[in-house]
Amino acid sequence: MRLSSLSRPAPRVRGALIPLVLLAALLDGCASMSPEQCRAADWRRVGLRDGNDGWPRTRLDAYRRDCGEVGVRPDASAYLDGWKAGIPAFCTAERGWYRGLYGDDRAGYVCVGQPGEREFFHYQRAGLLIYRTQQALRDNEAEIDRLERRLHEAKDDDRRDHWRRQLRYQRHLRDALRNQMLDMQMLAP
Repeated sequence: MRLSSLSRPAPRVRGALIPLVLLAALLDGCASMSPEQCRAADWRRVGLRDGNDGWPRTRLDAYRRDCGEVGVRPDASAYLDGWKAGIPAFCTAERGWYRGLYGDDRAGYVCVGQPGEREFFHYQRAGLLIYRTQQALRDNEAEIDRLERRLHEAKDDDRRDHWRRQLRYQRHLRDALRNQMLDMQMLAP
């Protein structure tokens, strides 16, 4: 991916929405509250927190299920008001950047249609570039180590020359990746 492609909207965000919604539904199973939390919940505050943390509003369904088991019905209106107030704090350039840096390419689908959508995805892609470049550097270093062992174990000049050529190429690649990392660090919000 070229750095210039960062200014364009994420090409597959909307197409990837259905699998992500299904994934979120599976993750919502972990969203349970204790019976005490259900009874004492300030549903606007719960929605605000969930929006701020980037949870989908469908998390309310998990609360309905879990709290319904103890006879508590969440206040959907208050929850959604809170969620709508909280989601802008998640859909920011900074959150997109950090999600990308940690390799989270699934985060942010909740930002589709939100005011910070464009910035979130722009910086998420930039962070993902750095994350993937770091992965490539780790793989490159492992390959250099492997080739150095092969060179050390080589019994004849032809094999040693072969491993030296491979090492030169991998070291050149490492230098290019390091330079790319330096350039990409300027992409931070």
